[in-house]
Amino acid sequence: MVRPAFQITTDRLRLLLPEPAEAPRVLRYFADNREHLERWAPPAPDDFYTVSFWERRLARSIEEFAEDRSVRMFLYGRADGRVIGSASYTEIVRGGFQACYLGYGLGGSEQGKGLMTEALRASLEWVFDELGLHRVMANYMPTNARSGSPPTSPRCRKASA
Repeated sequence: MVRPAFQITTDRLRLLLPEPAEAPRVLRYFADNREHLERWAPPAPDDFYTVSFWERRLARSIEEFAEDRSVRMFLYGRADGRVIGSASYTEIVRGGFQACYLGYGLGGSEQGKGLMTEALRASLEWVFDELGLHRVMANYMPTNARSGSPPTSPRCRKASA
């Protein structure tokens, strides 16, 4: 089954699964936020900061979405259309488990505005309602205190340690 492209709209954001033609805009987000994001991310491939890498990655993301394996969305500001963050629901498991992992990032200049809270609340509802998942497990670096308590939808609860 091929899933149609989607868009989630909130008050301040559009969450999209971008086409490869969006590679320059996605690259700009990562290049502009390189220092901020690299401290939280695994090591990047040598060609990570190239348009060709992002053209391939975005095409692969669309394939993974069509195959029901992941949803790698980017956050676009509604006011200016810039890419300001990402939220990825990956390693989707079906059957009785109905679960996935969540990873997310936000540009350094966008921190502290409630934008990731807004994006995750909307996208979590979409993941539960449209994908029918039951569990989303958030991944973050333990040293990243801001990400330690990710926002949840009303249907989420934090697992105890």
